[in-house]
Amino acid sequence: MAGENTFVPILLETHHGPQFDYIELTDADREREADQNPKVAALRWQLKPLEKWFLNPDVEEIAINRPGEVWKRMRKARTPGEFWIQQADTSLDYPYLARIAHQVANIQNIPNFGPNGMPAVYGTLPGGHRFVAAIGPNVQYGAPNETAFSGTVCMNIRQFTGEQRVELSDYDVKRGVALRSPLQSLFTKETDPNDAYARVANSLTRGDHILVSGSTGSGKTTLINRLIKSISHHKRFVTVEDTRELIVPAPNRVHIVLSRTDQGNALDYPGVRQMITRMTPDVVLAGELSTQNAAIVWDLMNSGHGSFMTTVHAESGDEAIGTFIRLIEMANAHAGINSHVDPEALRAQMLAKLRVIQVKRDDRGRYISEIL
Repeated sequence: MAGENTFVPILLETHHGPQFDYIELTDADREREADQNPKVAALRWQLKPLEKWFLNPDVEEIAINRPGEVWKRMRKARTPGEFWIQQADTSLDYPYLARIAHQVANIQNIPNFGPNGMPAVYGTLPGGHRFVAAIGPNVQYGAPNETAFSGTVCMNIRQFTGEQRVELSDYDVKRGVALRSPLQSLFTKETDPNDAYARVANSLTRGDHILVSGSTGSGKTTLINRLIKSISHHKRFVTVEDTRELIVPAPNRVHIVLSRTDQGNALDYPGVRQMITRMTPDVVLAGELSTQNAAIVWDLMNSGHGSFMTTVHAESGDEAIGTFIRLIEMANAHAGINSHVDPEALRAQMLAKLRVIQVKRDDRGRYISEIL
């Protein structure tokens, strides 16, 4: 990892015979070693069209959701809440982006990289820049009715800078001024008014994790699609579904598809989790909770990577929490994880962290019956 020195063994000839010793490799040593690797040299040359975007000192990282465009995450917001800026670049076509991903996978010695094998790659580019990419049908951009069977490509590169000129003032720390309280500490679930509209609106403003619960046909996904429209279009969205149903009108988005029944490659939910944590989402949206994804969803909800929305099949808010816990227990058992889950402690954590919205459908139509 860039910025950390390592030690490598060397064989020395002494008067006592051959002996091992260790020498320290610095970042400069590793750079020289990498330059002598023809694979790394080829990747350096191929990266030229991308370097103009991610090596900008005002840019923290770049995200590519589909060929032909790049999103720059700026170190400072252009307007309040607007960190991501879109740029068109026709040179970033699918063959070029796929070639970069294949070259990184080759350097990382990832076997069978590609849509039919392992479609995701994580690594470090020359210079220490963090990299993640995925290609093929697991990656989508269009609306559900625009699904591309061959998929597309997505990519994130976070710039590494050895020395960053950062002052405490960049973190809103000023002499003689108290720390600013975050929005979450001013308006919490506990202090929300007993007003259904205000409670939902406040959760969206705060970025609460939202669990929409209901029976089949009650309108869970329809409600989430409506809630999505109320979130700022300046946010970056990542969705994870087994069947495309979520509609994100914001342009900075990536849709990851992971079928429950037709898994044609090696990508799984743990792999998707690694992707998401490297893609810098502001909002993560998932399909219905299941034994396959419940543990990963809860883990992501506690990882600090954006607010999370998902659905669960249950008849009440209390049952929704219980179902979530049972799915986690079943997922752990299926994975051979023997760690004990304390249901009551987990329930308390979920009630504190989640906004549960219960929807029902009867002769009157669809309606929200409960908000926890």
